[in-house]
Amino acid sequence: MKRTAQNHVTGHPLFWLVLFARFAAAGYILIDPLWGFVATLVFDYVDALTWMHMLGMRRKLYYQIDKPMDWVSYVAMYAVAIQMGFSLLLAPFLVYRLVGQVIFMTTGKQKYFVLFPNFFEVVFFWYILGNRLGADLWSQQFLGLLAGLLVLKLIQEFLLYYVWPWYLHHRGYPWILRLLGQTKKVRW
Repeated sequence: MKRTAQNHVTGHPLFWLVLFARFAAAGYILIDPLWGFVATLVFDYVDALTWMHMLGMRRKLYYQIDKPMDWVSYVAMYAVAIQMGFSLLLAPFLVYRLVGQVIFMTTGKQKYFVLFPNFFEVVFFWYILGNRLGADLWSQQFLGLLAGLLVLKLIQEFLLYYVWPWYLHHRGYPWILRLLGQTKKVRW
């Protein structure tokens, strides 16, 4: 096999360590849904930081690996939803996410992540948190929390897929990433 820069990335021990952490975090959702979910969020961020920004993985390859890894977590979350009896509430958000990801994977246009934000994770987190706290999920306050989380998710998707790439291309990596060892130019 011809050795390319991308082969070098997927052959790097950090690639495999982070990939294992993604699988482990998804599995932990089945043991402790709240902290397993938090771990999936952390390692979903860490994979982008490590694979693209530190190891230089191309964005296209990153998405070819990252998006299926997201679905490993989604399956674990949905299994928990079935077990806890809120799968019917979560199902429309899972389908909505699937539609957005399929459109993205066929077009390659990031705007579809903004048009189809990941409300699935938001609703899962809201339900699991409310259950953990013993809250009345259908109270005005807790439904208000859900509405606020959904708005924050929309803002986060816009920042992640529009503002962050613009910033990197125009200003370069921020000081914190340079402190963590990022010295390469933005190549995606």
